[in-house]
Amino acid sequence: MTESSCSNCTTKYYNPAASSTSAPSTNFTLPALGYGTAKFVGFMNEDTVCLSNSNSDTCVNNFPFFVIQNQEGFTNLDGVIGMSPPIVTNGPSFIGYLYEQGKLAAPVVSFQINLESDDVQSVAQFGYTDSSSYTGPLTTHNAVPNQNVWWTVNLNGTNYGPTNIKQSTYRYAIIDSSVRMIYMAHPDYLNFISNVTSSGKYSKNLDCTSQAFCFSKDTKCKKFEKELKDLIILIDGTPYNIPSYGYLVEDFEDYKCAIAVSYTSILANQYVLGDTFLRNFFVSFNY
Repeated sequence: MTESSCSNCTTKYYNPAASSTSAPSTNFTLPALGYGTAKFVGFMNEDTVCLSNSNSDTCVNNFPFFVIQNQEGFTNLDGVIGMSPPIVTNGPSFIGYLYEQGKLAAPVVSFQINLESDDVQSVAQFGYTDSSSYTGPLTTHNAVPNQNVWWTVNLNGTNYGPTNIKQSTYRYAIIDSSVRMIYMAHPDYLNFISNVTSSGKYSKNLDCTSQAFCFSKDTKCKKFEKELKDLIILIDGTPYNIPSYGYLVEDFEDYKCAIAVSYTSILANQYVLGDTFLRNFFVSFNY
């Protein structure tokens, strides 16, 4: 969370001196912290932290968090509440604290991230799963125990329509709401764009070489929707079909249309299923 005296933060949200419940953390000491590509300098503190000032059930007492006094690569945000699995190396779990303090009926967080073209607002549900938010049965997957820093599942295959494009030996996929795209292994991504760019007359308007994703500067996504095929991710043998409109994004950065699929570093050894994946499904995490 950004401090009011942060030297280079674009927001200055939290003033420890103005809070009667603020105290330096006695259980956690951390002078520096990284989050993705962002870097922070500061200290660990404890205070009452709320998702909503009008709802005390969203408040955690004596919650340890990092106070940002200097940052690099972190702009226009007051802070981040991580939703990673509740293990020691991930630090204090906000959801775990809510549940332990009796604020949640169950240690569950569910997401309904709607398509950008929809008028329906995206929703996060804390402590329950609303069955009216989805149709059909929920499919359950166990997180991979030895990959538990993230929400990691077993990856069995990747198809573009009926064509198998999975050439890599990657066995796992991270489900992560903090990233925008789907990230594949590089050889699988090359197979993907090879199929995409030969899908029809409009697909020739896609530039898949000058960026780490495909885009068009002059053609709207609607033109590509009927030509492009479903992207299918197999998790524990269950196919998750993403129709073309589910991975196409209108007005992405400076482009009229982009395919929100890219590739990971060879060192990552995993897929990352970000918002492009999540917005096509109702997803619930059980802590």
